[in-house]
Amino acid sequence: MNNNQLNTNGSNGYQANNMTINNHAHSNVIKNKSIIADVINIIAKLPVESISYTTRALPEEVEKKILHNNVIRCKYIIEIYKRYNRDLDTAYDILEKERPGSKQKLSTSINSCYKQELNKLNKKQIEGILITQKQSDSILENIIKNLKDKVLESSNLNAYNEEIENALNLIVANAFIECLVLEN
Repeated sequence: MNNNQLNTNGSNGYQANNMTINNHAHSNVIKNKSIIADVINIIAKLPVESISYTTRALPEEVEKKILHNNVIRCKYIIEIYKRYNRDLDTAYDILEKERPGSKQKLSTSINSCYKQELNKLNKKQIEGILITQKQSDSILENIIKNLKDKVLESSNLNAYNEEIENALNLIVANAFIECLVLEN
């Protein structure tokens, strides 16, 4: 097989000298179940007509937090939350009935992702609150990326890419509003 030919054995990858290289970065990872995958699966199964399209304003304290943290590129994620927050609440309620304490465990995990991002930035010698004000969008984007990497390693994930992306944005927006990420 020529190095530039697509595999015909059904895999997504290329063959080079008897070695198949898959396009999925997580193909060799041992997969375990995750709470965040359960939340995404529940949101993905909600009927489209149940998605709440209320356009109520964000609470004033959330608007102040957006300004305080200088969130610009990721502001849309937080604004989308106001339309879909009931879906996340439904997912958390379902999960809590099946596995009590799951929401708290997920919240702790998200907060740990945030603290890891702060530690990376602290190594760059940015001081105090300036870290979040100068890097808030990058912090939020990296948290979403890190959570996506984790969820793609989950054995219990059963959702389309778009559902994963939308649910992760919703989960991180909720974490922002609940003060698990960025500053008050």
